[in-house]
Amino acid sequence: MKFSIIMPAFNCEHFIDEAIQSVLNQTYENWELILIDDGSTDRTWEKILEWQASDKRILGFTQANSGKPSTARNRGVEKASGDYICFLDSDDYFSTSKLQLFNQFFNKHKQIELCFSDLKTSSEDDEVIKSKYLEDRSFLKLSNEHISFREQKEIVFNDSFYHFMCCVMTAIYTITIVIRSDLLKDIGKFDENFVVGEDVDLWFRLALNRPVGYIDEALACYRMNSNSITKENERYMLGTYFTHSTNLLRASAVLSNEERHVYKNKVSEMAEHLGYFYRVNGQRENALRYYKKSYIHKPSTKGIFNLLKAYLLSV
Repeated sequence: MKFSIIMPAFNCEHFIDEAIQSVLNQTYENWELILIDDGSTDRTWEKILEWQASDKRILGFTQANSGKPSTARNRGVEKASGDYICFLDSDDYFSTSKLQLFNQFFNKHKQIELCFSDLKTSSEDDEVIKSKYLEDRSFLKLSNEHISFREQKEIVFNDSFYHFMCCVMTAIYTITIVIRSDLLKDIGKFDENFVVGEDVDLWFRLALNRPVGYIDEALACYRMNSNSITKENERYMLGTYFTHSTNLLRASAVLSNEERHVYKNKVSEMAEHLGYFYRVNGQRENALRYYKKSYIHKPSTKGIFNLLKAYLLSV
């Protein structure tokens, strides 16, 4: 079983060595690391070339800056030759046993085409914030009714896990998921029309109507980088709303009436938060636009008052 690890890289000369070293440190050795430099202006590409020269399993490619990790990841997928594909961002890293444990899982559960794990979060200075992020959010307790198999740290969720992702939490993070290559190429890659949330959109499409595996161990570390795109509040909120409002159309065909109600309320709250953000920042038209979207998803007296407050802004 061969794993293809896709790593997009842009101006990350200070962190990329640690990320690459975490792949070299894997106890399971049948892998390839595909590095896609997205037009870096620092020494990132030079570092990639140095690493490529040191190990034949490391393959480096460069391209003009796209500004989108999805473009670099998709190019990496096109270059991949492994049986399974996973992703690692250039400022994060894997635990040494990650590929070994996923190899064991897929060999035991051959019907499973995608599997993910818990993750650790840390500061830029490697101070641990959460040693098991999903455990801290009571993930397994909340998702218990969707579990069809459990043996120690290996768990299989039934094909209703997609419903949980819609109504409770997505739970899957880019650096934690491993996907069978054939499935990824069949479902389609990252949608490059998304600026933020293209990863969550793909996880929704992959998890729809199929069982999902889970390893209850933190096998990757997400570094809370101050330059992370998720720090850009407006952009992140817009991306999150767009991802879930798009998925709502897909979900309506498979969710129960009660689940649809829960999910529509969730999407309505996302739009309401955007409306509030724009209202307090004096952007009347945008506030009206998203308060209206919120009201359409969930008509309420509160929604009418929100629209009125936005309408009266600077009138």
